[in-house]
Amino acid sequence: MPKTINASTNQPQISLSTEVPMDTESIDAADVVVPFQALLDNDGFLYRRQQVMLQRLDELGRQSASFQLQSAVTSLLAEPARTYTFTGAIQVQKFGGLAVDIAITPINAPAGVTVTVVPNPVATTADLTITTAANIVAGQYDLILRGEAGGRIVDIRIPLTLVAATQPATFAITAPSALIIDRASGNSAAAAFINISREGGFNSPINFSADLPAGISASFTPVQVTGNDTLQRNATTVAFTALATVPAGTYNLLIRAVSGSLVRTIGLALSVGTAPVVGTPDFTMSIVYDAGDPLTVNGATLYINRSGGYSGPVFLKASQPYAEAGTGPLVTINNSLGIVQVDGNAVRVTADGVSQGWSGSGVAPQTGGLSGASTYVVGQDNEQQLRDSYAGPEVLRRYVGVEVRRGNRTVGG
Repeated sequence: MPKTINASTNQPQISLSTEVPMDTESIDAADVVVPFQALLDNDGFLYRRQQVMLQRLDELGRQSASFQLQSAVTSLLAEPARTYTFTGAIQVQKFGGLAVDIAITPINAPAGVTVTVVPNPVATTADLTITTAANIVAGQYDLILRGEAGGRIVDIRIPLTLVAATQPATFAITAPSALIIDRASGNSAAAAFINISREGGFNSPINFSADLPAGISASFTPVQVTGNDTLQRNATTVAFTALATVPAGTYNLLIRAVSGSLVRTIGLALSVGTAPVVGTPDFTMSIVYDAGDPLTVNGATLYINRSGGYSGPVFLKASQPYAEAGTGPLVTINNSLGIVQVDGNAVRVTADGVSQGWSGSGVAPQTGGLSGASTYVVGQDNEQQLRDSYAGPEVLRRYVGVEVRRGNRTVGG
């Protein structure tokens, strides 16, 4: 409320007095009442003293309960479908014993722009997050952050520039080009991180899978990645596991990322190590058939698994189930009817029915029946002994069974 200044008109100097409000009440010019009508002989002197008093009151007002609001973000250029987070960007300073925290309210945020302050109200500092929608309107805007506490209001202005998408919405993935499953150390799996980069405001979910050979599996954690950050480091983890039956060697795998009509693939070379050498040199053979109808798919992968320190080549030959030409399809190894030398770990086994006048031929597991003929593939460590059909007790010779399926006869009957 107003205070009264007492003055004597008969003295060359005037004694002035006032009271300073308590708590958070501010002092302003309304608190000063000068009785000019009663002091006509001293009006010039009083006027000068009044100016001094008003200046002092202004200083006292600044020292009363108040606050200052600042932002470390002085301007921002924002693209569509983006999230910008500034840690500790909002800063508050309190004066004059102000005990309450400052409530922050965004003012004038353009359409499609969301402004979040955490925590809010603010005691000392807070994080500022600005999120833009995909359909924002490009232009220049003034974003106002209004702070309120103790009856006081302080505004800060952040110039905001919104731009349109500069390129089509798309994404890319990166991952290590090679991994190793170190069986010698007892491992049966290996894992790697996959990074995602998003451009042009791309914010759709991305699903991951892999193209793998038989005996090797892959798992993604997570299998679907969401978000709209420009760079998502370590967005998902892929773990590859190899069964004990998978031969040692290098396998070329394909990682696939799909989002709507967009498909991205990257290759990865997975090296499966050799297990510790135990026992005498040896090898085994196993065959994994392609999924689907054998008459349509027509294919299988034959794996050679060396053990006991054996590292030499394996010579393969398919026994033909139909001796007379044209009576049935022929079994081929890597598209060859003769002896095939294998220095690696895998070959392809198929049925050639076309050259024999059959359509819809293929290889399949042995089941018997009128539509198929059982046969086998033989593998040996010595090519000449295989040619001579020598199979003495000291010979390293292995077999794997296969059945040939045939469809319709196209020529000759």
